[in-house]
Amino acid sequence: MSELKARKKPGLVGNSITLLVNILFWIFFSLIFSVIIEWVGIYFSWWNNGPQHSKIMLSEELNYANDSVKNIFLGNDTSSYFFWIFNKFVIAAKFIFQTFSSFFIFLHSMSGDIFNTSNTEISNTVSSYFTAAFNISMVFLLRLFLVFFSLPLFLMAFLWGFVDGLVERDLRRFGAGRESSTVFDGAKSMVMPFFIAPFIIYLSFPTSINPMIMFAPSIIIQCVLYRTLFSKYKKYI
Repeated sequence: MSELKARKKPGLVGNSITLLVNILFWIFFSLIFSVIIEWVGIYFSWWNNGPQHSKIMLSEELNYANDSVKNIFLGNDTSSYFFWIFNKFVIAAKFIFQTFSSFFIFLHSMSGDIFNTSNTEISNTVSSYFTAAFNISMVFLLRLFLVFFSLPLFLMAFLWGFVDGLVERDLRRFGAGRESSTVFDGAKSMVMPFFIAPFIIYLSFPTSINPMIMFAPSIIIQCVLYRTLFSKYKKYI
């Protein structure tokens, strides 16, 4: 046959795999970006505490996580499971970072001095940078856990906007009110950016921050957007 077969559009499985790959890519990119920012900050003395900045940041993030998990997401009883899972990841990550750090220092000790700098000084520098990378990675992992446990709040925002928006839509329909596809298209285009942006900013934020400072405004905006979206939906559902 001379005619070429039309290319099939990806189905549910293909779209799901593509979405998962994109999510993993952005998570990995945010992690690498966070570590690079921390290293650059140490090198150019951006942080007042120098190499200790990441350690202090991790301690503050743990306090924020403890308050958020107990008081907002899970409650006192279930929060212990959250930190139990997190500690298992910390143990595994610590082993990996210690292995890489020891291997790098061993290679340097075998190669001799570099630029007339003592092995001890370079070993201490490498160790401090690896420690900073480990602490930032743990901060990132902790924030990633909090993002996961905050998703029910965004689901509640969706349900509230869905129900309230459809009620307003029916009232407008029965009252012969005017419909606007422009408002619908505008709200639709803003839903995903306002949903993803707070997570990306929160995961890569270079200093400690209370998660609800990022999540609360985003949830409120999501409520308004979903309400507007479904209230202006013109087709019958």
